[in-house]
Amino acid sequence: MRGAHHGIGLVNDGDLHVFDSRVHGCARSGVHVEDGCTVIVASRIEQVGLHGIWRVGDKRSAVIEDVEIADAGGTGARRLNQRAK
Repeated sequence: MRGAHHGIGLVNDGDLHVFDSRVHGCARSGVHVEDGCTVIVASRIEQVGLHGIWRVGDKRSAVIEDVEIADAGGTGARRLNQRAK
């Protein structure tokens, strides 16, 4: 999966499940989640301009297992406890 902005995005709660996938060539983050339940398993995130995984909020759970992040311009995985106001 390739995205011009984010490869995968989830905003305003919900569930995101990614299994056995490749996310690459994104200008911003490979996976961008705001306040959602996140499951990413057996996947590769590469060649992203900013973060491999960007997660904002801590209301819902996250499972990130067997995920390889390569060539991220920022951090591989980043979590903020709340959104900027």
